Amino acid sequence: MDVPVRIRLGLNGADTQLGRIRLNRRLIDTASQHFGAYHILEMGRHFDDYLIAWPPPQLQMYYGPHLALRRTGKQRAPVITGNIGETVAGQVFRRKIGVPISRLRHIYPTSRFRTPDYLLDCRVAIPPRIIACLNNPANAPFTRWPVESKAAATAGRITQSVRSALQQVASYWFNHRVTNAAVMGYGIIVTFQYQGQSPEVVVRIFEPSHQAILLQSAGTMTAAQFTAAINRIGSAERGALRNVN
Repeated sequence: MDVPVRIRLGLNGADTQLGRIRLNRRLIDTASQHFGAYHILEMGRHFDDYLIAWPPPQLQMYYGPHLALRRTGKQRAPVITGNIGETVAGQVFRRKIGVPISRLRHIYPTSRFRTPDYLLDCRVAIPPRIIACLNNPANAPFTRWPVESKAAATAGRITQSVRSALQQVASYWFNHRVTNAAVMGYGIIVTFQYQGQSPEVVVRIFEPSHQAILLQSAGTMTAAQFTAAINRIGSAERGALRNVN
C-alpha cells in the first residue's frame, strides 16, 4: 500500500504534499516495536487483515441458538486499529518529517486525564516541515508538543476522529497550562484513512492565533469546559486557533 501524505496548518489550511509512504506487513511489524503503545504480536498480520483484506472470510460468527441463525462479520478491535494508527504516525514522522525515533515519546495513559499518544521533543529544534506550515514560526515554542494519531476507514469517520483527537490535545494544553504554558495552542494530529478509493495520511499542525485567549480560558474553566469550547464551532477558544473555524 502506497499512501499519499499531506501536511497542513489547522483543519482547513492549504495542503503541502509530502510524497507517498509505503506501508506493508513487514514495515508495520518492524515499526510497531517502536511506535505501538501496546504489545501486540505480529502487528503486520493485523495490518493485512484489518486494512488490506477486510473482512477476512474466516472471521465469521453466528447468532444462536435463541436467535434466528444469522451469519455476520466480526468487528475490528479498537486497540488494534489505534495501534496501527500510532505506528503509521510514527513512520510518517520518521520518514516524511525527519524526526528521529528518540524525539517522539509515548505518553503513558492514565484514567485521570485524556492524553494524546506522543510528545514531540522540539527543545533543540522544531522540524523544518512543521516550521514551514506555521503562520508565525518565530513564536513557535522550543518545548514538547502533544501529538495524537487516529486511524479510521472513511472520510466521515476521520472527521469524527479529528474532533476526538483535538479534545485530547486540548486536554494536554489544559493540564500543562502552568508547567508548559508556551505550548498552549501548539500540537499535531495525524490521521490515516485506510479505506475507500483514496487512502491517505494527513498531518494537521495546530498554532494559536491568540494564545492569550486560550491561557485565560484555561485559567477560568474546568478541563471539560475548556476541551468542549475548543471543539465548539464559533467559540472564542476555537477561534484562537489558526485555520480551525
